[in-house]
Amino acid sequence: MSAPTATRPAPAPPNPAAAPSPWRSELRRGLAPWAGAAVLLTLAVTMGTKAAEWQGDWAGTHGLLRTTTMLLLGPLVAAAGCRQGGREHRRGTGDLLRQAVRGRRERALTALAPLVVCVVAAQFLGTAGMYLATWPYSLGGGLTWGHGLLHVADAVSVAGLTAAGFVVGRVVTWRGTALVLALGCYLLLGVSAYVDTPLGRLAPAQEPGVSEGIPALWLAPVIAVWVGGLALAALVGHLARQRLLALVPLLAAALAGTVLVQTGDDAWRTDPRAQRLVCDDGTPRICVTERHRNLLAPAGEALSGLRERLAGVPGLPERFVEERRGHRVRRDSGEVPLPSFTPLGRTVVRGEVADEAVFTWETVAGLVSPDCPDPSGGALEDVVWTYLAPAHRRNLSDPEDALRRAERYRGAEGVAETRTALEKLDRLRTLPEAERAAWLALLLAAVWWSGDAPSGSGGQDRAPLAVLAPALGAALAVGASASYGPEVEAGTVRARWWLRLWPLLALTVPAAALVALAPGADAAATVRNAVGAAGLSAGASVLAGAPLGALLGPLHAVAVWLAAPPAQGRRYEVIAWPAAGAGAPLAWVVASAVGAAGIGLWLARGPRTVRAAVG
Repeated sequence: MSAPTATRPAPAPPNPAAAPSPWRSELRRGLAPWAGAAVLLTLAVTMGTKAAEWQGDWAGTHGLLRTTTMLLLGPLVAAAGCRQGGREHRRGTGDLLRQAVRGRRERALTALAPLVVCVVAAQFLGTAGMYLATWPYSLGGGLTWGHGLLHVADAVSVAGLTAAGFVVGRVVTWRGTALVLALGCYLLLGVSAYVDTPLGRLAPAQEPGVSEGIPALWLAPVIAVWVGGLALAALVGHLARQRLLALVPLLAAALAGTVLVQTGDDAWRTDPRAQRLVCDDGTPRICVTERHRNLLAPAGEALSGLRERLAGVPGLPERFVEERRGHRVRRDSGEVPLPSFTPLGRTVVRGEVADEAVFTWETVAGLVSPDCPDPSGGALEDVVWTYLAPAHRRNLSDPEDALRRAERYRGAEGVAETRTALEKLDRLRTLPEAERAAWLALLLAAVWWSGDAPSGSGGQDRAPLAVLAPALGAALAVGASASYGPEVEAGTVRARWWLRLWPLLALTVPAAALVALAPGADAAATVRNAVGAAGLSAGASVLAGAPLGALLGPLHAVAVWLAAPPAQGRRYEVIAWPAAGAGAPLAWVVASAVGAAGIGLWLARGPRTVRAAVG
């Protein structure tokens, strides 16, 4: 009998290969990485094409990033979510997946989560890249915690739009749903962002009316609850077994939306750095806001030549100042406005003055013509402008070009005037330094204090003193004559007509003479305006009585000075003759006719109040 033989145990079967992670599959072969790349590419292309308009300005970068995120990335991720949600319908695997171990909710979240993570990560990465691009050219200032939290709220909005699109893609099986959803999101977000109504505050990308706004810390969480609550309600209502649970995020979103609508502009406050000034030590001083403090050196370098040419000129304004919101640079404040730094891309590009010659020329515009930074200018103004800003190719900086333009547009008379202006420019350059400084001081004083600078809102080159002073003098004269006692005691109005004439001469003539003899004033236009205003006041006092009727002249002068149309023509000269030039013949005819008729009627019949007293 043979001994039993030992048997070897059967070898264990090899370990089955571990199933690949759904995340790994989605990231390697799914839509998620492509959607993230599309988000990055959209941000890079959109922001890169407008780089000159935001690089260096933290608030500008923040605003453009949020607008791009909502108006472009919002429709993009909604369409990507819709495409991902409709994947089972397109592949025809719905019946097969319903027999899988994973439930409906787990399958949906497995498909949605990688997509949300990719698009949100791409949005954060692109935002960080844009801020890194603006940092080397920073103008100053910076962002606050409120600005940073708004980007977190934007990430919640991006995730919410992706989830909402995913739900739409699972519910609607039509293949063109993604495109229609993207167009609808673009229209909805675009219209809500630019509608100035209480409901417009529900737009996730809401921004303040000015770039100096600082968001409140509570604004970002409220926006996140508003947008995220709506998206979560849609997702819960689609996937949860108890769909009434969707009411919880829906009620939270409704509460947050109510807060956004009711708060109004309280969610933003003015940045105090936009009001505080930082100045250098030059003469005149250059002052910019604290938000743009890094522009102080480039602005000083650009205006170094202007400062040298103004050296030694007495009576200069104390400083060139960047204009601030709510603060108007006035003539008596000793300030001259600097050219506006914002929006970027024109004056300032990437932290530097784009064109120093243009910057100097626009600064001289504020010095020579404080109320109108870009007038046509007269011959003497062109001479000073060209001397102070010689590098800018405008005015008389290029004699040959100036003569050519004068011949083309004004003929022989223009050429003669231009040659005279060029001779004055040469004489100004060759004057001794002290004499030239005194001459510039007198000219700038006349411009700033005599009313030679253009004024009003109609864009006309008209002096307020030449329009208003004669009218006020005539009104006072008519009023004084109406209350003159001996006029009533005479027993008849016609017997003492000269008693009404001397107040008119005593008040109107000196007022008109003082204005006409002021430096740079238009004497002929002042005389014409005095005659017409006296006729208006006198004629109205005959018909309506004094002193009420005497106010017609000043009221007409104020209305014309403030609202005279910029277009020249016969209708302009008839209606707005006080603001017309001295060479307007029809304005002279109208003013003379009004003056003769009004003054004649007034001398013949007297003011209505005096006639009533005599009768």
